[in-house]
Amino acid sequence: MRAIFLLSAFVSLPACDAYDRDLGPVPYLCGASEPRCPDEYTCTADPSSGKDICVGPGGNPGGFDCTDDSAIEPNNAVDSPTATPLDTMKTFERDGAICPIGDKDIYKVTITVANQMLEVLVDSEPGGPVLTASILNRTGGTIAVGMPVTGMPTMSRAVFADLPIGEFFAQVAGPSGGSLPVNNYQLSLKITGP
Repeated sequence: MRAIFLLSAFVSLPACDAYDRDLGPVPYLCGASEPRCPDEYTCTADPSSGKDICVGPGGNPGGFDCTDDSAIEPNNAVDSPTATPLDTMKTFERDGAICPIGDKDIYKVTITVANQMLEVLVDSEPGGPVLTASILNRTGGTIAVGMPVTGMPTMSRAVFADLPIGEFFAQVAGPSGGSLPVNNYQLSLKITGP
């Protein structure tokens, strides 16, 4: 009889769960020591509060309004770039966003005349990080890194002269560390010469 009583008492107990459902304030703040966030989450600065928050894969910090560039995504690698008409038009402009965290945008440029110069100019939205412009070769290796433009604190410019005939890529990416790694931008590509 005692065994039946204990069994019925055990069956009637609610299931134990070691998971603490009180996750703290939203957005979820980063921990004080490593690992600061759960697996696959990144600790980043929240632009609206200035606090370090955990952001999940594909997420973005609260308060940031990404430009919708879904029509050109995914374009994160040289095997899936956004095509440009630069070989015939000589100039190309587009608005875009480095969003979510870890995103980068890659644009294909075809050089049809030897010894031309390619200029990649990225104008980042004020208030966010300055995004980086780069020029990549056909295998994705960096051949020119963007530099700040004097007197224009939101711009990065990459230039490569005397390009051979072939395919190259313009890349827009967020900063490798530090502040908020997402921002909106205006891209300007130009071919000149020879």
